[in-house]
Amino acid sequence: MKEKQFITILKKDLEQMGGWYYKIPDVGYVPDKQRFYPKRPFDILYVINGVPCAIEAKVLRQKSATTKLLQLHQIDALREFRNAGGMSYVVFKLERGYSVIEFSDFISKKKWTIEELIEGNLIERIGER
Repeated sequence: MKEKQFITILKKDLEQMGGWYYKIPDVGYVPDKQRFYPKRPFDILYVINGVPCAIEAKVLRQKSATTKLLQLHQIDALREFRNAGGMSYVVFKLERGYSVIEFSDFISKKKWTIEELIEGNLIERIGER
């Protein structure tokens, strides 16, 4: 599954939970002009029950997840969003279903196994304080 397909599924689930979301658009490739476009900080901006949430979606193709899956500008943006009072999440597409990890928890470990990602990480956790 491609990340774009996963984001479509994720948006449907967020819609069912209520709240409001905005998928930050990708900037298409434009030769010789790419350096002038800002990098996308994360995939989805979501607000539920008055809580703003930044969501970065990743399709996990290996048996573990590391912070190397995030680009430096994404780490910075998710950290800044959290520091500004919002909630930041990394959502992984797994073989069956997906896993929601709060950003500060994710970067606190060097490596997450599939078992750790699966354990109790549900979409309903998004927006909980």
